[in-house]
Amino acid sequence: MMKRWMGVLACLATVGCASTGAGSGSIGLSQLERETYQRESRRLPMDFVKIQRAVFRHQALCGGDVKFAVDGSNATYARITKAYKPGAENLSATLVLGLQMMQDLTTKADLFSYYTPSKAQINSIYNVILRPDLCPGQEGNEDWIEIESEEEDSDGGLEGSEPGIRIL
Repeated sequence: MMKRWMGVLACLATVGCASTGAGSGSIGLSQLERETYQRESRRLPMDFVKIQRAVFRHQALCGGDVKFAVDGSNATYARITKAYKPGAENLSATLVLGLQMMQDLTTKADLFSYYTPSKAQINSIYNVILRPDLCPGQEGNEDWIEIESEEEDSDGGLEGSEPGIRIL
């Protein structure tokens, strides 16, 4: 009787690990793009065309693991992914910036990450879009743009000279 219960428990543990991806270190987009893993929400003053051009320019000048892709089932949604470390292949080691095109031709950007990123890591993914000519580790990147979180001022708009952007 005891062996039977041990066998049932072993099966349940195996099924539980297989369904959550435990042990494999992987997580899917549907799991990652949830409120639990949302780290930032910002508004960018540009449309997808400008964002895509910036990412491609950054890739051409700096290389790296930054990727841009429009969602195949919804043309108003896209993603930028940037690995924490070069060559990282699973989403648990990646910053995912979910982009949603708004009617006013701005873009809502929601940052998702399995691990809590540092402020420098958060700024680095936004700087790929806003300062594509500056590469990490390059002289002159100390004046990268730091973007503030989306917060409304008393007029109902975003604080700062441009929506959500502050130049250091």
